Amino acid sequence: MNTIFSLRPILVALTAASSLVLAWVALAAHDALPAPPADRVTTAVAGAPVPATVQPPVGAVAAPAATAAAELRYPDGSVRPALNGVGATLAPSFTVCVPFAPIVGVERDRHGLQWYVHDNGARSTSFLDARGLPFAAAYLPGEPRPLVD
Repeated sequence: MNTIFSLRPILVALTAASSLVLAWVALAAHDALPAPPADRVTTAVAGAPVPATVQPPVGAVAAPAATAAAELRYPDGSVRPALNGVGATLAPSFTVCVPFAPIVGVERDRHGLQWYVHDNGARSTSFLDARGLPFAAAYLPGEPRPLVD
């Protein structure tokens, strides 16, 4: 039993050393990879020249221009302009926990987002999420409550 405990520091040192060797080998293998040929570049950085060999695929169609106005559609059938630069038509989800009420105003929060303020105190908005996708949200602010009674 005592020999196992005396071997523990040696085993820990061997494990750490083997991890370092594996990391070094992986980095050396990564550095040894050849760079892609310059004529195979398919993306360009803003302001950088695009190689002449890069052409759009055959049959590519330009994205259609947005014909519908960006708007928020509410459960009562009312429609309001989308907020915060969103260019899509969305519908905030109102539920039993967040009941719908008529809009009475617009406010800007401390982060710069615009929100529609509803008659019952609920808030609704549209924004672009971290991936750049349009998103609509609705919530009903309330008093902070303890997690445990």
